[in-house]
Amino acid sequence: MNIEELQHEAKGGIVEAVFLLGFLYENGLGTEQDYSEAFRCYSKAARADHAVAQYRLGRLYASGRGVARNVEEAFKCYESSADNEFPAAQLEVAACYQAGAGTEIDLAKAYSWTKRAADNGYVYALTSLGLLLREGTGVTKNEVEAFKIFNQAARNDDPNAALFVAEMYEEGRGVKKNEREALSWLLKSAELGSWGAAAKLGIIYAHGSLGQKPDSRLAERYQKLADKLQKELNRQLGIDQ
Repeated sequence: MNIEELQHEAKGGIVEAVFLLGFLYENGLGTEQDYSEAFRCYSKAARADHAVAQYRLGRLYASGRGVARNVEEAFKCYESSADNEFPAAQLEVAACYQAGAGTEIDLAKAYSWTKRAADNGYVYALTSLGLLLREGTGVTKNEVEAFKIFNQAARNDDPNAALFVAEMYEEGRGVKKNEREALSWLLKSAELGSWGAAAKLGIIYAHGSLGQKPDSRLAERYQKLADKLQKELNRQLGIDQ
């Protein structure tokens, strides 16, 4: 379906078409990027209780794209989407409660919303849930449970979770210390695109640790990978190189 057909359906009041039109405008797909038009479309779809539109509208408010930046309005949008069981919004609500962005700090609510998102099958929420349990943020500290959750997320190819599994094996937190497993999970994390894991492997092979002898070739290999991944991360975050 092209943008003209979507515009026709949107004018006819089809909510999904209104949302999709906003998505095309936001991302410059099939048309010029226009955050103001994206904001208009998302607002209309959000009023019709479209959960994903509510979430993306919140992102526009949070970033100040297409509308003046307003973290309070962003939180309201995330909350509406979260109430409609959109897991990415549930995790965003949790982050807002943890940081006090657009609402008061409430660590218990941060944990509750993170768990709700994880229970809805959102892999990235699993990793966040593990962090809260590992550090005892908004919940009683439980490193054993944190390790289990990180392991579950890592086996679903979350690079950050794989890094946390490696760290817990290395430090013996929540699981028996095992340097071989720590190295294995670091390698997997780097393979999945973790800058932190690649940088750590560069140090391991440069100086020798986790049962590995110094290896300048591998050290250089992983440092180059870390540099590459960091540049990509900075690009995604809009940080100047």
